[in-house]
Amino acid sequence: MTPDACLALDGENIVIQKGKEELRRIPLHNLDGIVAFGFTGASPALMWKDL
Repeated sequence: MTPDACLALDGENIVIQKGKEELRRIPLHNLDGIVAFGFTGASPALMWKDL
């Protein structure tokens, strides 16, 4: 992930975006948690999602 990318929630997927470009889409059922270092942006909906 690049420093200017952000994480967002789209349905049951986490989307990594850089500006308007979608870099990656990961289904939530594939994850146990998220660890981010630095100033990673995350949408409020994703922060409230119970993984």
